[in-house]
Amino acid sequence: MRSVERSVPIAYQAKLRHALYYVEVAQTACADFNALGDEYSQIRVAVRWLMEQTNPELGQMLLTFIVALVPYLRASALHSDLQAYCEAGLRLVASDAHQVGQLRLLRAESYFASGKWSQALSEAWSASRIAKEVDPLTYALALLAIGQMEINAGQYWAGLRILTEARRCLTQQHDREGVAACTAELAAYYLNRGEPDRALVLYKETAALQGQSEESLLSDHSLLMFGVTYRKLGQLDMARAYLEQLQRRSEANHLLGTTATAVHHLAWVYIQKREWSHARQLAEQAKSLYEGTSGDLHSTWEVPRTPDLRGLSDVDEQLGVIFWRENDLAQARRYLQASIESRRVLGNQQGVASSLRRLALVHFQGRLWIAGIRCFCQSFWLYLRMNMLSRNRLLTLIRSLTKSVEHY
Repeated sequence: MRSVERSVPIAYQAKLRHALYYVEVAQTACADFNALGDEYSQIRVAVRWLMEQTNPELGQMLLTFIVALVPYLRASALHSDLQAYCEAGLRLVASDAHQVGQLRLLRAESYFASGKWSQALSEAWSASRIAKEVDPLTYALALLAIGQMEINAGQYWAGLRILTEARRCLTQQHDREGVAACTAELAAYYLNRGEPDRALVLYKETAALQGQSEESLLSDHSLLMFGVTYRKLGQLDMARAYLEQLQRRSEANHLLGTTATAVHHLAWVYIQKREWSHARQLAEQAKSLYEGTSGDLHSTWEVPRTPDLRGLSDVDEQLGVIFWRENDLAQARRYLQASIESRRVLGNQQGVASSLRRLALVHFQGRLWIAGIRCFCQSFWLYLRMNMLSRNRLLTLIRSLTKSVEHY
């Protein structure tokens, strides 16, 4: 950076040295989220100063900053910051297709995490087109992101087809982490189809690919998905152990979004245990965390978080179930309807189908037969259209319908 420092005002040199210092901090402490959280207000000042510059060398420094900060920004739900940094980076490296593809992929993933699913998919496709001829690894990772987004939106055939191609490309690039991510997405597909046994086998394969041979080495994602899968298998003590381990780890590292997700899934464990009060307490805690309004984990950082729209829609469904079980049908309808509306905005068809099924049962309990049948039929049609009407799910739907009709 000596060429930048020559013949420039002292104030400029001071800001440059400040930026250089915090680039080094971000690189050396990239895995220490507590340290980055303590320094983030100054890191933010340094990044925003770099965003205002036009010097190509400073543009490269900004890119170094962004790459080093990505894990922390994602884990801390600082999606708006990451999107702004990528926007500035794209302006500075517009002529470099390799870097443009990488930044567009980062921005796509950030859009998706913040609930901007349509923008995310469009940006991911742009990243794949740009990277296809110049950066095979970014191209493969863009396909992986597209496949994940399609599956989350309920477009399973498209998502699985793209994931198959992503896995092939990632295998060619010898990217074990990428191959593991593809395997985890396939596991999630079977979990959503109501086949937790097959999902568990694939999640164990994912952990092996990532070198997680012991429980203490499991990633946050592995802890979460083992917890969810064991809950769906009915092994509630095992599920609670994994999720509580994830909660303790994420709280220790001040990871707001991860803590919210752990607490949210713990609430489902207590729903299955029929401990409604405890479940409601956890669900309300998760909602506060997803909104970014809980001060316990991040008040010392004084950095605004982007509300997690996907997480909030999931908690609304959960609260709807809890109030239904507590026989507060008005509150149950309110929360379930809110989750349906949010999920329709997101494009989360699987989520819409789930909330509609639960809302149908609430209507049946309230003897609102026509409304209940309408919601049930809409749910059935969505599952059928997504090819997610497995034998297990079909039996569950039929049992829940007949039980409701007989009981009410």
